Amino acid sequence: DKQQVTKDGQTITLTYTEFKILELLVTHRKKIYSLDNIYASIWGEAVEDATIMAHIKNLRKKIGDNSRNPKYIKTAWGRGYYVD
Repeated sequence: DKQQVTKDGQTITLTYTEFKILELLVTHRKKIYSLDNIYASIWGEAVEDATIMAHIKNLRKKIGDNSRNPKYIKTAWGRGYYVD
């Protein structure tokens, strides 16, 4: 409800888009969202692949997730992203 993310008791400041992506993934754990699915859910229209990947990269950095060995936002290669 607060659109706020905390980790280890510390508030993490996210942009609106970063929050919406994380909310989508966390709300539907284990469901793989393709870039097109994320676009449709967040923007309702297509945007550049690089845009969504930049948001995922920034989000991972802010929550302390290593892109090479992610703990939170995982990549299903060739399919999309998900939270386990």
